[in-house]
Amino acid sequence: SGSSAISKPTSAPAAPRAPAAKAAAVSKVPPAKAAPAPAPAATRPTQEQENDAQANNRNVNADSQKEIAALKLANQESTRAYAELRTEMEGLEKERDFYFEKLRDIEIVLQDLEDRGEGTSVSASLFKILYATADGFEPATTEGPAASVDVFPDSAAHDDAQESY
Repeated sequence: SGSSAISKPTSAPAAPRAPAAKAAAVSKVPPAKAAPAPAPAATRPTQEQENDAQANNRNVNADSQKEIAALKLANQESTRAYAELRTEMEGLEKERDFYFEKLRDIEIVLQDLEDRGEGTSVSASLFKILYATADGFEPATTEGPAASVDVFPDSAAHDDAQESY
């Protein structure tokens, strides 16, 4: 029984370990997510608080629904009023155009009389009425042959006509 001079060491020297970050990178498998820890009892809402929150949400939703309904009703009313005003405006425009055409026809007849030298004091009076302006109203300037015709050769008569209306 011979003893061997070589004895086994009792502890082997530890092999160097890779840091944990490197080990995770090498595996390429994401670490499992841990479930969130339950909130402490003091921060969790009580059943009463949850019921109050739900009731508040119902009240807010009901209030919002009422407001939406009121806004829709107001929008419908505005749309109806706009349609009425639009129809009325179209009728007034047609009436305006009708009477404008009548006055334009009268003006043409009177202008023809003046151009032929058959104008009378009546035609001059009618021109005064046709060309009279209201205070603060500027007549449109016309271009073309009608603008060059001097309806009132006597400018004093024309000025008197404008002042009388």
